[in-house]
This record gives sequence, structure tokens and C-alpha cells, in this order.
Amino acid sequence: MKPAGERSVEIEFCVPCDLRSEAVAAVRELLAEWVFQIKELRLVPGTGGRFEVTVDGVLVFSKAALGRTPEPGELAELFGRLPTTAASDSQA
Repeated sequence: MKPAGERSVEIEFCVPCDLRSEAVAAVRELLAEWVFQIKELRLVPGTGGRFEVTVDGVLVFSKAALGRTPEPGELAELFGRLPTTAASDSQA
């Protein structure tokens, strides 16, 4: 994982399923609590019922796995649980 302040977030959402409002709500939630921890935030329109959130390439939420979209506050909580650095980051 990257140090705090350098995280990249990607939210892929199903357009035909009309999950745009859920994607926008996820962006608002993450930025409201973690704006200074996020370097990049991408919205990726998709298909197939997808609603997946990755942080630094690691899947942290999947509608396919859970059968639902995130509850209010859930993504911010999951983001806050992520480690700020990995062992490889501390090695020179």
C-alpha cells in the first residue's frame, strides 16, 4: 500500500443498472472524510451489474461478492481500516 495522502481510488459502476447515484454518493462519502488521503479518484462506467471499489489496486468492496451496494458510511469505514504503509514501503 502507498503512504497516506497518496491513495488511488477507483469506483466501477454499472450504467445500464443506473448505479450512477450510488457512485456519486460513494465519491462524496470518501471525499468528505478522507479528502487529504486521496491523491486520485476515478469513476469508471461499466456494465454487468458491477459496483466495485478498489484502493491502490486492491478490491475493498464488490457488489458481486456481497449482492448489494454499500451502506451509508461503509466505504469510509473500509477506507479507514486500510494500512497506511506496507513493509516494502519502509525498505530503502
